[in-house]
Amino acid sequence: MYLYALIPSVFETVSDPATSAAATIAAVASASPLRGWEAIRAADGIGICVTGTVIVFVALTAISLFIALLPHLLAALGPWLPEIHSHHDQPLPTASDSSAEQTRRLAATVAWARHQQRP
Repeated sequence: MYLYALIPSVFETVSDPATSAAATIAAVASASPLRGWEAIRAADGIGICVTGTVIVFVALTAISLFIALLPHLLAALGPWLPEIHSHHDQPLPTASDSSAEQTRRLAATVAWARHQQRP
């Protein structure tokens, strides 16, 4: 049906089944293709455009809602997810630490920083 709407003159020319293939090819080549809004209307372009826009809008809305709900989801799953402890959780030195302990921690920090700068 859509093909008939696009090039009706071809079907009027080759409506006889006994017509040769060469005549059919010549008729298709001579038919003027639709251009502009006529081609869009004939191929249901407006409906395709609206459908694509709605699909993209729904997908982006779903992604946005998932990102917005992610903190709540992770808070709800918190009791079942293991908490990972790292070396960044170490407490800062306090005044009650001995001078030797502070020196040891300072040396470890300097060594770690120097190690990170190596190429």
